[in-house]
Amino acid sequence: MSYRNSRFTIEKGTKDHSKEILEILEEDSFDGDFSLIYTRRPDPIESYNSEGIDNLIIVCKDNKTGEVAGLGAVIIHELYIKKKINRVGYFTGLRIKKKFRYMPIPFKLGYQLLGDYCKETNVKLIYTTILKDNQKVIKMLTKKRKHFPDYNFLRDYKVAIIKTGLRKKKLNGFEFRKASDADLVKLDEFVINNGYKRDFFPKLNVEELIDNFYIVLNVEREIVACGYVCDQRNYKQYIVTNYKGIYKVASYVSKLLKHTKLPKLPDMGKIIKVFNLSNFLVESDDPVIRDYFLRNISNTKNNYDFFTFGTCNDERPKIPHILYESKVYLVSYDEMKYINEFDSIHIECEHL
Repeated sequence: MSYRNSRFTIEKGTKDHSKEILEILEEDSFDGDFSLIYTRRPDPIESYNSEGIDNLIIVCKDNKTGEVAGLGAVIIHELYIKKKINRVGYFTGLRIKKKFRYMPIPFKLGYQLLGDYCKETNVKLIYTTILKDNQKVIKMLTKKRKHFPDYNFLRDYKVAIIKTGLRKKKLNGFEFRKASDADLVKLDEFVINNGYKRDFFPKLNVEELIDNFYIVLNVEREIVACGYVCDQRNYKQYIVTNYKGIYKVASYVSKLLKHTKLPKLPDMGKIIKVFNLSNFLVESDDPVIRDYFLRNISNTKNNYDFFTFGTCNDERPKIPHILYESKVYLVSYDEMKYINEFDSIHIECEHL
């Protein structure tokens, strides 16, 4: 499956493109109060394919030189939408190599390949995220164009960054601990009752993940919160390239932050030691139990700099954290005029 015009060809990426894709991924950083390179070492094709099923990596090649001029990817997950499993695509990694940015890249053909592939593989819904500060890209992609999909705003999305090694907290009548095989039946039931009713919640095999799950039990020994530790650094990495504003000042005294409750700022140029708190569920979204869980999971992983979790809720955790914000959009083709109004939304930070 490929599309071309006189100058460029749009086709499915393969391992033969891995080196050039990696160069493009690391050519630029995402700018904000701190600038990040988001990369997929050592092999981006294997990295993308480790995250979903039937994924599509799109490359744009220069017909004259064979050079990769740009890329994008759709990562397909099985997610709950209106309490039913659907194949949902996450569109990510849209990049153009610097030397080609003022050339007539055929985005129309790229989106045509994306739409045709998703239709062929029975993808019911496509979504994407754009950093809130990246107004130039938001303006470019949300502009209505003929033969392009619509970018329809869905929700604001917040990622909280929390320091590891916080002091343990006690909560009368509750216990925080690592899950075990003996918890499997109750944990599976808790995930079904609290996760599967939320739109975009992933289909899970709890048994496969049990070794990385943590839970909170109430006085009746029932599970009231859960989440698992997801470390993706072997195939997906974040590297800080610059600090601005207050973070630039803080970076000079970063080592002193270990004596505070704020996260220690990572060294520039090094892979960030971070894990995602995934499938984080709290019964009735109780903020007291939520913060109890967050503080105690922080205490368990001193070998990381910090951890992250994402939410579409407005309420912020009541423990010290750094926040960065994105906007979630539905990428809508004519044949994908899906539900535009969702109930409680749960988007996994590890999927982004």
